[in-house]
Amino acid sequence: MISIICCYNNKSVFEQMLKKSIDNQDIECELIGIENVNNKFTSAASALNYGASLAQGDYYIFAHQDIEFYDENFLKSIVEYVDCNQNSIIGLAGRDKMGIYSNITHGSQHLYAGNFKVFGPVEVETLDECFIAMSKNVYNNLKFDEKTCNNWHLYSVDLCLTAKKRGIRAIVVPLEAYHASTGYVSKDYWKSMKKVMEKHKKDHSKIYSTCSVVSTNTFKYWYFRLLGKVKIVAKKILHI
Repeated sequence: MISIICCYNNKSVFEQMLKKSIDNQDIECELIGIENVNNKFTSAASALNYGASLAQGDYYIFAHQDIEFYDENFLKSIVEYVDCNQNSIIGLAGRDKMGIYSNITHGSQHLYAGNFKVFGPVEVETLDECFIAMSKNVYNNLKFDEKTCNNWHLYSVDLCLTAKKRGIRAIVVPLEAYHASTGYVSKDYWKSMKKVMEKHKKDHSKIYSTCSVVSTNTFKYWYFRLLGKVKIVAKKILHI
């Protein structure tokens, strides 16, 4: 059985997108929906670890509330990819030094989310948080780091980097889906990024995510953060 775990803050979106898609799947699964409208949980890592503690399945999927699956055999395919790629974390979008790999579309215009379409399983550095899947055993060997990722960003990135140290791969699979959100970079994102950098800088010169590529060199990190802010202010002033 598959356990699908989702922390949501919009019940309508959750029911009309993720839950509706799961209801149309031809496979036994349980949906563990964690309502967080009242901010009971202060981070995705803590909410998803809690959800996993309730799970009864042999396969764990962690998904955003605004994901849709088009194919009724989508979850069957996910299970097959997990079984064929033992000791791996499976995702729908991921990144390495070459760019972003994904077959999903996102946003109101349904644009492709990646630089490269995927025609077979592709190993990457990290996976996007919108959808990741793994066996129960892989999850139990990892779990989300609630201390490093103590808000709503980069918990999958951190998980993949930790997994790599333990010989567990991150793989993007060639399945199509729709993700309503296009992702965003906020102050909390950068707070998490700084913690992820500190945790993994001994093993990685750069942190790759689907939203950014950041050097783990502290000077370079702050230089590019400052440069990015200058560009934003310049655009506002010049109305570019």
